[in-house]
Amino acid sequence: MPNNNFKDFENEVNSYENKVEIESDSFYKKLRNKIKKWAGKNKDNKILEYILLAPDLFYFFLTVLKDKDVYVDYKLKITGYLAYFISPIDIMPEMVLGPAGYLDDVLMGLLFLRTLLKELPYEYVEEKWPGDKEVLKNVSVMIDNIQAIIDSKIFRSVMSYFSKNIEKKK
Repeated sequence: MPNNNFKDFENEVNSYENKVEIESDSFYKKLRNKIKKWAGKNKDNKILEYILLAPDLFYFFLTVLKDKDVYVDYKLKITGYLAYFISPIDIMPEMVLGPAGYLDDVLMGLLFLRTLLKELPYEYVEEKWPGDKEVLKNVSVMIDNIQAIIDSKIFRSVMSYFSKNIEKKK
């Protein structure tokens, strides 16, 4: 009997994982299209290059989350980041600002990506990264540039959230 219960549970988990994968793939595609459309109208916007990272960051963290070899500790942090990313309520809400509202999500993602680049093998991160590999070499510079764009109060709020919820406490 325990085997049947476990098998039912396993089937339920697999069904849920498939549903999440389909929904997240749909979210990724919608996000990419929304930002691409916005980018066409905002070619001279100084935050464009950073906003274009939003779909790649989402996809990257989702891919790492699904990796069975990744420690649960990382998965919990990634889940927290993805929840923040898709939440309509955050520091710079997309509902109000449009795609420009993804700037805080990109900042959070880059901060976490920088942590992963320090803690995981570079080859692993590079393999999972869906975008331009040069981004991986310039994460700290991008963080500094976004910090210069975002009001320092907002940046401090993001950093406070990040340090409490994402970075390892030493």
